[in-house]
Amino acid sequence: IGSLLPFGSQYRPAAVTLGVIGMYAGLLAGGTAMLSSRFTQRIWWPIHKAAAVTLILVWAHGVWAGNDTPVLAWLYLVTGVATALLAVSRYVARTPSDRVEELADRPDVHAVTVAAPISSVPEYSLHH
Repeated sequence: IGSLLPFGSQYRPAAVTLGVIGMYAGLLAGGTAMLSSRFTQRIWWPIHKAAAVTLILVWAHGVWAGNDTPVLAWLYLVTGVATALLAVSRYVARTPSDRVEELADRPDVHAVTVAAPISSVPEYSLHH
């Protein structure tokens, strides 16, 4: 029961509950990944973000509930630091929409460009 029901375990109930919730979040992320072609991205993407939650919950579960934590401390440290660095790099990275916003805020971009009159554009034929 403790491996399926939050706070159902008598052994470190809070830490085991993190693993239980992480398991359900992982099933949700995996299920939505398999069915991603059947959902619109607007529906699929927010649900699939459960994968990040899964990693955090399972990591915390392993650190706080595992009886092998002292032996695997280096693994928890490496995966925790690597995940944190990747998350930070992901969220500080500039995206195309960031670039559009930067350009929209520049005063020189708002200058009006006057197109040349059509009569001044040389005509080309397909035969040249």
